Amino acid sequence: MLDVTGSQGPYIASVKESIENICTDIQRSERLSSSLVHRYGLIIFRDHPPQDTSFITREYSFVSSVSEFIPIIRALPGASGGGDTPEAVTAALANALRMGWRAEATRVIVLVADAPPHGIGGDGDGFPDGVPGGESSSKNARMAMNAKAIHYRR
Repeated sequence: MLDVTGSQGPYIASVKESIENICTDIQRSERLSSSLVHRYGLIIFRDHPPQDTSFITREYSFVSSVSEFIPIIRALPGASGGGDTPEAVTAALANALRMGWRAEATRVIVLVADAPPHGIGGDGDGFPDGVPGGESSSKNARMAMNAKAIHYRR
């Protein structure tokens, strides 16, 4: 999951390169017996209206090879938008819960962001009680991820 709001502008090229390198390293790992063992997916996010009107989240479904995934990373939109300090992190987490995870898979999510989700007291939060009518709280999203055995790291 990747924050692509304006505050990420100075870092986005480096982050994309790091994602490519990490995926390549995973593919080359001696622990993997087959290229069918791993899949890569991505969710990018910005913020909720009225703070940002471009998009809240975008999902890039799982693919089975790094050679399929790297062009997705390279074609991502640049960093822009956002508004208040907190971002649509919880919406991205909720989106991740709906992705096509394999039942037998070890599930891992890496969050790359520089701001917290709405509703937990971030500076200038336009939605201090959480996004009205939006996804559940960050705590509830983490609980749902635990229930689905999705490992979440930030």
